[in-house]
Order: sequence, then C-alpha cells, then structure tokens
Amino acid sequence: MMFKIFSLDQDHEIHQLIEQCTPNDFHYHPNYLRLFSEYLSTEGMYDFYGDEKNYILTPIFKKRLSVNKKDEVYFHLFSPWYYGGPIYHVTDQTVLLKIFRTWRKELDKYCQENNIISEMYRLNPIIDNIYNPEIGIGY
Repeated sequence: MMFKIFSLDQDHEIHQLIEQCTPNDFHYHPNYLRLFSEYLSTEGMYDFYGDEKNYILTPIFKKRLSVNKKDEVYFHLFSPWYYGGPIYHVTDQTVLLKIFRTWRKELDKYCQENNIISEMYRLNPIIDNIYNPEIGIGY
C-alpha cells in the first residue's frame, strides 16, 4: 500500500479511481475541484492511499497561509465547497478499517513533512460518509 498525491493534471488516473468508488458524486470530479481551485486561488489535489484493489481517495484543497517571522510557509488542507471527505473502493470489507487508520497516519506524516498545520473536511451526507470515532474521520 502507498500514499500518493495526485494533481488535477492527472485527470485520467483520477477519473479511473473515482469511477470505482461507490458511492461518489459530482463533488469528487476533477472539474468541480478545478472550478473552485481557480475561484479560491488554491491548489486542488487528491490524496490516495492503498493499492489497485483497496484504496481511499480524498479531494482536497491546499491553501498557502501567511508567512511567519522566520519566513517559513505553512498550509491548510480543506475539502471542496459543500461536500467532500474520503471515498473508497475495497474488494475486501474486512480491510476497510485498517486502511482508514493507516491512511490517517500517512496523511499526518505528509502534513508534517510539508508544513501543513491544519485540515478541515466537510463530510458528504449524500453518500453517507459519516463520522466514525474509531478512525477519526468519516467513511
């Protein structure tokens, strides 16, 4: 299993991943992210954790925050407007909780290595990716 960031330029790969996730909706589409990314002057991207059979995919925006006194740049991650949060594709339901837990650890590691100091996700009631206290985010 691996953690990877996809840019919006990787439309073909993103479309293939999204199509396998059930359920999903238009809030996860690269064109939706591109529209709001331009409007908000942020970087739209997807974080991916897993392999070809079992994975989590999350659309996110990365916004640059003001520079501190030491000239270090920090960032904030947040979900697209209205609805977001993770979607997933699994061939084996028994691995879902493990994948979510490991994904959170890998995302935390990515954030620490890239000066990302906060995250905010708007979960999607349309696809019922509700909050699960065992893993700390919706699924």
